[in-house]
Amino acid sequence: MFLQIDCKGHYVRCLWVRKYRITLVFGSLALFSVSCTKSSTNEDGKTKATVFVDQVKSSTFREEILYPGRVLSEVMASVKAPSAGRVTRVYHHVGDAVQRGTPLVSIKNLDPGFVYSAVMVRAPVSGRIWQLAVTSGTELNAGDKVASLIDPDKLEIRVEVPASDLEKVEEASDIILLRENHENLSLSKAHVSPMVDLQTGTSTCVLKLPENSEAKLLPGQLVSIKILGPPRQAITINGDAIKYRRGIPHVQLFEEGSVVKLHEVKVGLNRGDKVEILEGLVDGQKVVVRSTKYISDGEEVVLYVEPEVIKAKTEKSPAR
Repeated sequence: MFLQIDCKGHYVRCLWVRKYRITLVFGSLALFSVSCTKSSTNEDGKTKATVFVDQVKSSTFREEILYPGRVLSEVMASVKAPSAGRVTRVYHHVGDAVQRGTPLVSIKNLDPGFVYSAVMVRAPVSGRIWQLAVTSGTELNAGDKVASLIDPDKLEIRVEVPASDLEKVEEASDIILLRENHENLSLSKAHVSPMVDLQTGTSTCVLKLPENSEAKLLPGQLVSIKILGPPRQAITINGDAIKYRRGIPHVQLFEEGSVVKLHEVKVGLNRGDKVEILEGLVDGQKVVVRSTKYISDGEEVVLYVEPEVIKAKTEKSPAR
């Protein structure tokens, strides 16, 4: 058997004298502890850290803000008793569709000194009964709640927006309703309340669904809303590349000679996966996103390169 190690071709060849020649191809000769590339150890004999980098580039950047929203009906009517008395009859039940003027319940005054005709309580709007607060025999005072009506076919979404974000909502270029396992819907902004709630510090923003939308939403349902700011060109990097030193954002630059240098930057919007860089970086630079171990400023490292897939190849050849 003859063994040959060729560093240029990165292969090991074994020649059997009689029948077969088997060629095994390896991406690196790690099994033999042979390296034909730059040493992965420093002068002290310690293994250098391997780093994964992200290239700095200018790209279209949009701020994204997520808010919880609640689906509500545009029509929400509360029906109250016009006078004191006892409910003598209930004409409809929860979930029933009614037209404006449809009788809901009848109430009869119980004053023993007089004889009163029953008072008919009617639906003030067309819709469906979603709440019924009485049954036959219930005694009511004037102004007590009888029923609540909504129109499930006329829906809107309300979002409570923090006062600090109101300007961003006003300038939003796109508003998206996120739906799991369904296509997202584009919403339009109807109006924003001009007053901030003193208890919550938020202002109500009302969003409209697209016309003829077939989205199956229910009044009272909680949804997720994404608000996108206007697009603009910006320098962005992977959010994991930001390192804070004494509260100041820095990045680790991968420089010529495979040396890592700590570099201060000024950050803008943080979208989680991407961070806007206002000052300190230019297109084409490389920043360290993660490494196999702690890196000191000025330390020499090894750049991780995505390996190529090399398959073992076996050839059958005539005996020599």
